Amino acid sequence: MAPMENRTPSTSPEKAADERSANVYSQPPPQFALRTRHTSSKSLSQMAQHMPASELSLDQFVSLTLQLGAAQNEISHLKDINKELKERIKELEVALSEEKNKVQAARAPVSNPTASLPLGSSTPSRRNGFVPTTPSSKPTPGSGGFTRRRHGRTETPDQRSLAAMLGPQFTLGMLPQDDRGLLNDFFDAIKSWADYWTLKPATLPPEVEVALVRLPTVKAFLRNTQNRQPIVADLDLRSALVASIVSRDIAYYGMCDHFLYNSGHPGAGACDDLFSQYNNLATGNVEEKQRLLSQQKTLYTTIKNETSHREWRAEIAWKRSGHLIGDLGPILESQPALNRHNTLNDLFIKGYRVGFRMRMETSKWQMAWPLDGDDFDFELMVNQSHDLCGDALRTLSRIQEYPGNFTVRFGKSPTIIKSDFSTGVEVRTVIHKAMVYLEEKQQFIGVERRRRGTTVGANNNSLSGAGIISA
Repeated sequence: MAPMENRTPSTSPEKAADERSANVYSQPPPQFALRTRHTSSKSLSQMAQHMPASELSLDQFVSLTLQLGAAQNEISHLKDINKELKERIKELEVALSEEKNKVQAARAPVSNPTASLPLGSSTPSRRNGFVPTTPSSKPTPGSGGFTRRRHGRTETPDQRSLAAMLGPQFTLGMLPQDDRGLLNDFFDAIKSWADYWTLKPATLPPEVEVALVRLPTVKAFLRNTQNRQPIVADLDLRSALVASIVSRDIAYYGMCDHFLYNSGHPGAGACDDLFSQYNNLATGNVEEKQRLLSQQKTLYTTIKNETSHREWRAEIAWKRSGHLIGDLGPILESQPALNRHNTLNDLFIKGYRVGFRMRMETSKWQMAWPLDGDDFDFELMVNQSHDLCGDALRTLSRIQEYPGNFTVRFGKSPTIIKSDFSTGVEVRTVIHKAMVYLEEKQQFIGVERRRRGTTVGANNNSLSGAGIISA
């Protein structure tokens, strides 16, 4: 028998029950379990297996228990999300299948008896056991046979509500575009707008032609033209006429000397005062002209940098573009009307930007619009009627040889001249030649047509002729 002093004394039943109850109450309740996204239940169980039971303290055991509960809760939550996503995918697949059935039914020819049947339905050929033969050659386009053409996507209109969120396109580090390229691109953009929105039918009904000929805007623009019907009837000339009217309106309200006055700007009085002082100067007073142009640069820069300038420009551009669309009326395509107005509004805003850029230089800018009936001038105009004498080469040679035999039908852009005084003398440069459409003069025996062309005045500081763009 072993000595009694080496035996471990037995624990009484009452004491063991007290210890078990103490361990139970020392564990935290389940509602206070912490959630974690970084520890999985598998890793926790592996940690518990590798750690001997004797080395697990009460704190470690509690921490592992909490992490295990959190991981299980996270797994349950992810399973719920996965289930919802699967249900959503099934709904989308069903909707897509229905849309495909509708598209195929709409594209099928009317003569096809199975055109209105949904996918999966029993067709007559399947019921009767007849399989139609597939033609070995495709039908020739335009021959009347059915061809499955590619679906043309409807053009998405401009979303002006996104412009404020997208913000401006910054061009830091880029040199500004030169004057000649800037003006050419601007008037080309106006022509592109007119090509897109001008009334498209190549042949108009007689009543429509009469309505367009009598349109007040067309009559005012072609005031010296007796027969306006050929211009309105031809699609190319009709589009060019719309571009010309738009260009003149933008130049009048956004680019000429008095464009701020024409647009109703509150600071137009100070600008017009500088122009009046400049026009009253004697010929050759270069120093005084340079001083006034420096004041002009400072004044226009101050106006452009005002906090309310962008708001004013956006408001007046929207107003003027809306008025112009209303004036053109039946000569334009009507749909979508909002997109038509938005794109023209952008052109007006660019016109104001070009006008401010011109006046924010120490240079004098002069504009003159060629009128219908003016004589053609090689120095100030560029011909746009390339096939007037049969083809482009023959037309060019005829105009170069006999320029006096041609007259302006209507002008698509103004003549723009820039005068610089920084060298102590006036240096005049034709930055943009007027783009004009020509016609041959009618020959009158013994009668010489009076010249009314747009020429550079010798004793004043403006472009002479009736086509001056001013207030």
